[in-house]
Amino acid sequence: MVTKRVFQSLSAITLGRHKMNDPRYEFLTEEKNGEVVSCIVNNAEIKDVPGIDYELSINPDNPDKIDALQIIINDESKKLGDVFMQLPYGVIKKNVPGIGATTLALRSPNNCIVVCPTKALAYEKYLTGIDPQTGRNPYLYVGGGFGDIKQSPSSKAINKYLSNKTIRYKKILVVADSLRKVMEKIEPRLRDWYIMVDEIDSYQSDSTYRNRALGWVMDYFFKFPERQRCLVSATMRPFSNPEILKMPVIEVNFRRLIKRKVKLLYTNDVHLTTAQTIIRLRDMYGSGHKIAVAYNRISAIRAVINLLPEELRAECAILCSAQSQSEAGAYYANLEGTCLPKPITFITCTYFVGVDIDERFHLLSVSDIKQIYTILSPEKMLQIAGRCRHPQGLYDETIIYNSSSKLNERYTVYNKNKLLCLADELCNMYNATVKIYENFNGVLTYSFLSSMQSLIRQSKQTFYGSTPVSLIRKSIHGNYVISYFNIDALVEFVRLREAIYLIPDGLVEALGKTCRIVDWKKMWHENGEATQKVVAATNKDLKELQYQSVDEVVEAIREMHEQRTDCIPVSMENLKRKCNRTQRGFVERYEKLSQYVPFENLVQRLSDMRDKSNAWYKWYHNAVIFNALAENHPFKQVIKASFKPETKWCSLDIQEHLNVIFEQMGMKPVKEEREAVKWLKCLCTLQRNKDAVKGNYYIVKNYCSEKYLNCEIAQTISMATPINEEFKL
Repeated sequence: MVTKRVFQSLSAITLGRHKMNDPRYEFLTEEKNGEVVSCIVNNAEIKDVPGIDYELSINPDNPDKIDALQIIINDESKKLGDVFMQLPYGVIKKNVPGIGATTLALRSPNNCIVVCPTKALAYEKYLTGIDPQTGRNPYLYVGGGFGDIKQSPSSKAINKYLSNKTIRYKKILVVADSLRKVMEKIEPRLRDWYIMVDEIDSYQSDSTYRNRALGWVMDYFFKFPERQRCLVSATMRPFSNPEILKMPVIEVNFRRLIKRKVKLLYTNDVHLTTAQTIIRLRDMYGSGHKIAVAYNRISAIRAVINLLPEELRAECAILCSAQSQSEAGAYYANLEGTCLPKPITFITCTYFVGVDIDERFHLLSVSDIKQIYTILSPEKMLQIAGRCRHPQGLYDETIIYNSSSKLNERYTVYNKNKLLCLADELCNMYNATVKIYENFNGVLTYSFLSSMQSLIRQSKQTFYGSTPVSLIRKSIHGNYVISYFNIDALVEFVRLREAIYLIPDGLVEALGKTCRIVDWKKMWHENGEATQKVVAATNKDLKELQYQSVDEVVEAIREMHEQRTDCIPVSMENLKRKCNRTQRGFVERYEKLSQYVPFENLVQRLSDMRDKSNAWYKWYHNAVIFNALAENHPFKQVIKASFKPETKWCSLDIQEHLNVIFEQMGMKPVKEEREAVKWLKCLCTLQRNKDAVKGNYYIVKNYCSEKYLNCEIAQTISMATPINEEFKL
């Protein structure tokens, strides 16, 4: 049985008809002649007292607890700056994108830090501070290079801004990854600052690949006084963090909320359906009506473009992160001002939040269940639609999607409470292990601690082939804590894949709560060969672009190597900052192994194998590390003693012997026979043979690992080094 929420008016509280006992909420009112003439809600003065109504969402299980204070704005044209003098403290669920929460934070009479999830969002808000007459900007942007800002401000530049007495109220727009840089300067004076974390739901989604940086934002956030901090989003999702759950919730709604009109296209070929929809819109409205396509995968975007007629391809642009510029190729563009750069503009997740488009356009949002990062939640669709800030809104909004049609029982275990309990146990176990190691440092070896680190890595969760997601993270204090954002993300993945996108009607039902579905069609394509050929050709072109970008970074590394100076580590860091995603992966591989493998051999090997999977690199990496071990290293000694040259081994015996050794060294066991053979092949040279009676067997020939290595490796890893810290397991 579902309990209905009970609503109480704020006037009932002020008149004493219902006494509340929830200290998280602050209501201060001033009355004249029986009327309320001024009101302060959670430290924020209300400017438009007559134009605001209030309702309380009372907790169904505890009548003295408020789930949310609803602030209802009667005039739909109002912005938050018309309602509040400054932002209230707590969780601000604004429900409608584009009503000026960040603008209010930047114009309020206080020192304020606005933490943004992306450089694009922080930079765009920074630009709003530029005085058109003088060109001066009272705001400070802190983050990586973006737009006209080539690099993050130095420590000296931040100090100069903070000491500038001509700027009465300091406003810092900081990208989440750079918040630590700001905190180092202001931490002694936190009572002089207000912090706003914008688009908090993006932190829940993006934490899976930015775990430390986004987790640290919350560590710093809770250092600020309770009355000087807020979390903001128009598309709030449930939180698992108990500290966030303790915060008061301010829910902002308009009295008359107009539902978005959306069209749904259900298809078995999102590439072709997207291309056909673009062509249809162009035929109907001409080039005067711009089209924006939200699709969070560059290779898929390129495939859609290649499915368009030649004349339309020239009208396409891709707005994405700088790291994806090489994949976007000639279609890459930046958002200059508040207009779409081309008649047909594709956008990735970098532009899903925060940016403002002041012109009308047709919006196509593409949700593809084949990849975790291409699935769009209903909340994310609302965010994307909210990018249009034109008074008349979008021309129309079409959602193109597919479904999984099959329930995967494995992922039903992703229950929030189970994940929280597991994460808590992992934190307790690891932190206790660290304490034991510190207390008995002279007795225990480092392998005691590293074996626990190996267990932590093995506890990571994957979802439909996603990158492993950690349930815990290291806090700013150095101890391990629960990664609440990652748990939120896992729970959300299950909701999307196993509920909303399980059947075609799932999305219809989910969107029906907040949208008016004006059309729902099924577009089925019986022959998918044409699309498959285009996708294959597109992937081939992208591979060539990746090859070219790797060649460029190889030349940069070669130039640094020829300099042979002590500045190479600094130069490598500068190079990585400029690299795209493909280049950075190559540089990181090079960095890890450059101290062991001769330069020319390493560069050539990594270049030749650039299109190989991570699995190939894992075994190559392990082959290098094993050969780099000192001859007296315990692991090397026991391997050579167990697998002597010219001895014969079946795959099962290899697995059993390796597992005995791995257990002694604190490494995870090998689960399959074929994986055991791969392990031994990276440690030595194996010759495969076949016996009529015994079947396949292997002969250990030597310890040169001819499959992976063809050069001498410097033996620089000492016997005291824990092996499971070096190998990729």
